[in-house]
Amino acid sequence: MFALEILRRALLFAAAFAAAGFLTRPILEEASSPTPKSQSQETLKAAIGVGTIFEVLGGYASIAADFAWIKGYIDWTKKDISSCTASMELAVALDPQMKQFWRDAAAIIAFDYPYWQLPGGRANAESVEKLHMLKVLYGREGLKFIDRGLKIFPGDDSLLIQKASIAISNLDDYKIAEECYRIMSEKSDAPIYILRRYAAILMRNGKFAEALKVLECMYPQIPDDSPLKPKIREQIRTTRGLVEKSKI
Repeated sequence: MFALEILRRALLFAAAFAAAGFLTRPILEEASSPTPKSQSQETLKAAIGVGTIFEVLGGYASIAADFAWIKGYIDWTKKDISSCTASMELAVALDPQMKQFWRDAAAIIAFDYPYWQLPGGRANAESVEKLHMLKVLYGREGLKFIDRGLKIFPGDDSLLIQKASIAISNLDDYKIAEECYRIMSEKSDAPIYILRRYAAILMRNGKFAEALKVLECMYPQIPDDSPLKPKIREQIRTTRGLVEKSKI
C-alpha cells in the first residue's frame, strides 16, 4: 500500500508538471518575443486560461515557482530582459507568498536591466546620459513591482528597505525613501539601524526637528558601552544646532 501511494503521488506530480509545461507555453512564447505584450500577473493568468495552471498544480505550485525562478536565473546569466521578466512574473504568480521573489526581482529590474541595455554592459563617457535615463525607467518599473509585493506583505522591512534603495539609487528620490523608513520606524520593535537611517534621510530632506526627535528617541535604547552612543550624542548636539539655525 505504501509503495502504491508513493507511485500515485509520483504520477500526480509528473502529470501536474506535464500540464504545467503545456499550460505555460503561452508565457514561454511571450518571453521569447522581443517585446512581451504584458508583464502583469493578471495577464499571465489570462494567458494560461483563468488560473487553470494554479488549479492543476495545487500544492505543487510552490515547487513549480522554484523552477520558474531557476529559469529566471538562467535568463539573468544571459542578460535576456524579456525572458527574465516573464520567468520572474511566473514565479511570483505561482507562489506570491515567497517574499524573496518580490525583493530580488525588483532589484534585478532596477539595478541590472539598465546596464544590460548598454554596449558591453557598462557605462562610458558617451553613454552616461543614456544610463541615467535607463536607471530612471527601470527604477520606476522596479518600484511598481515591489509595490505589488508590499500589497501582500504590507509594512515588511525587507521590501521597504529595497524600495527605498531603488528610489535613492535610481531616481534620487529621498521622499519615497523617507516614507519607507517612516513606516518601519513607527513599529514598536524598530531596530536602531532603521531609526538611524530614518534620521539621516530626514536630515537629507531638511527636516531637522523631526530628525532630532528620532535621534533623541533612539539614544536611550543604545547600550552605554556601545561605540555608537557617543556618535549619536554628538549627532544630537549638531542637529539641535541646525534646528536653532533654521528658526532664524
